[in-house]
Amino acid sequence: MGANTFLAFFGTTFLLAKAAEAALALGFRWSAFQELFFRYFARA
Repeated sequence: MGANTFLAFFGTTFLLAKAAEAALALGFRWSAFQELFFRYFARA
């Protein structure tokens, strides 16, 4: 338990964030997804 665990955790988190960013960028090209996304998050 040390620097390698720290780097592995944050490296994995970084890669997951980049994958989510790419998926959302791809999804937001489609207007129906945009409507669905904002309707879902607007009902707070």
